[in-house]
Amino acid sequence: MKDLAKLLELFANLSILFLAILGLAVASGRFSAFFLADANRPLPSVPSVRRVTPGQRLPKPFDADRQHLIVALQLGCRFCDASLPFYARLLEAARSHGFPVSAVLPGSSESATAYLRSASLSFPDVKTMSLPDLGVLGTPTVILVAPGGIVKAEWEGRLSPQQEAEVLHVVRAVREVR
Repeated sequence: MKDLAKLLELFANLSILFLAILGLAVASGRFSAFFLADANRPLPSVPSVRRVTPGQRLPKPFDADRQHLIVALQLGCRFCDASLPFYARLLEAARSHGFPVSAVLPGSSESATAYLRSASLSFPDVKTMSLPDLGVLGTPTVILVAPGGIVKAEWEGRLSPQQEAEVLHVVRAVREVR
């Protein structure tokens, strides 16, 4: 019983000490500065990334004076790797019809060139940039761009045979739009 009384007395003394320190902190205004500083601070703004959509104007250097395709790829993307045979067919069709196609990859130009070379793809134009800056949130993405940099259509992910045919039709049907 004596031990219980000593334990209760110790708990009461510690509680009084804590309340006294808390009272001093509140009275001096430091409580709110210390404990509530984060609560009063606005949350940092997260930059919104706009997904590429038809009608959107792309930034330079994608505002060419003719219709063209942009193929956004990324190293280590399994859907990009699975789509390589389609990109080979796309490049062949584009070459034979004089349709411009650009590859865009994040990272260094050396790593982009090495990736495309290892895949036996020879895009006539290869650019490196942050894909979200282009509005690309997933890879692979194929973007059909009208003269002036206006997005006409976009296809994201591994394309179905029907979508592949649609992209190839665009390349074969439209020679040059000015």
